[in-house]
Amino acid sequence: MSNLPFFLLALVSVVLTTCSQLLLKGGIRQVMGVLPADVSLSTLAMQFALNPLVWGGIATMGCSLVSWIAALTRLEVSRAYPFTALGIVLTVVAGRVLFAESLSSMKIAGAALIITGMLLVARS
Repeated sequence: MSNLPFFLLALVSVVLTTCSQLLLKGGIRQVMGVLPADVSLSTLAMQFALNPLVWGGIATMGCSLVSWIAALTRLEVSRAYPFTALGIVLTVVAGRVLFAESLSSMKIAGAALIITGMLLVARS
């Protein structure tokens, strides 16, 4: 049987993890944008617990975990795990697009090295 569907599951897991991080960041930005700077930790925790983006991030992380477990049923962890590095690249790009985060030449070079390393390990 071909391992392609399981590599695709690993890729889906990475994309879902990236989406989860972005949802969590969006929820944090929403909460922090409406609270005073001296808010108590308990109030902050309650606001995070009530935020739908935070819950979406948690749910998406759960889906990512299920996809990852399914991928590992047929893939060697040493061949599957390099895919997780792609999440760093996706998160850097999405952070720039969605949250106007900085994108320096060092981040671009780092992302290129990550992709190169991921391809080398996955092909070995």
